[in-house]
Amino acid sequence: MVNQLLCLWRGGSNPPCSGTSSGTTTTCDSYGHGTIWVAKRLARKNAALSSKASIARFVGGAAFIVDISVYNSRPGVQKASLGTSSNALGPEGVDQLNRWYAFACVFLAFLASAARVPAVADADPFAHADWDAILRNDGGLNVVKLGDAVSARYTCIDAPDVASGCYTGGGSSGKVHGTWLAVIPIDGMGTGGIMTIILYVWRDNAPHRLTTLGVYKCVARIEKGRLVVKQPVYAAREGNCCAKHNSIMTYTVAGGKLVKISSITLPGNL
Repeated sequence: MVNQLLCLWRGGSNPPCSGTSSGTTTTCDSYGHGTIWVAKRLARKNAALSSKASIARFVGGAAFIVDISVYNSRPGVQKASLGTSSNALGPEGVDQLNRWYAFACVFLAFLASAARVPAVADADPFAHADWDAILRNDGGLNVVKLGDAVSARYTCIDAPDVASGCYTGGGSSGKVHGTWLAVIPIDGMGTGGIMTIILYVWRDNAPHRLTTLGVYKCVARIEKGRLVVKQPVYAAREGNCCAKHNSIMTYTVAGGKLVKISSITLPGNL
């Protein structure tokens, strides 16, 4: 805890311009205002010093602005004169100092808030995407009805390289190797769970299909700038529910194509 703080105080009617008030001596300048005081914050419970602080970070370091308000009518604050009236600021000087102080506070607060706002150009274009609309507007996909009441609630598709299924939710996106990539899982509407992953990239202010992945009971998402695809690996006589291993494949985007980086098999089920 800081035991002593310095602040500028322009005298006024409290404390009075001359004489003594509550045991504190006040000295006046030629304008009838009090001189600059040193406010010592005492480390005790009834200390009457309130302060607010804001920190602005910018290139080259950090600037700390501390606005200290001293309540002179309460006990617990000791004041000592910092010189004679010949060294005191006049009213015009104090007003100008206050204006520059207020301007500095506002300007530095603006810099601090601006530094926290990401560049608009770097915003995820898929952040508010309508995934169903993207699928319906893909000329390479056929929007179909699978004939059951459950799938009728969703956008269902079919294509030569896509297992028939529906988008039931879970679309996501992220940046992979400098490219914004969208991941749309297609549920086979059976025991196989997610059986197709359709990938789109953002180019020329619109989504474009990059490729599709045939999978089984898959979980796919973008992690640390890579597409990560997890799915079970079945051994002989293992039931559909109970694979004892799973594979983890990672991909990146390079040269306008999806490129596999690694593939590992680990014990355990998804």
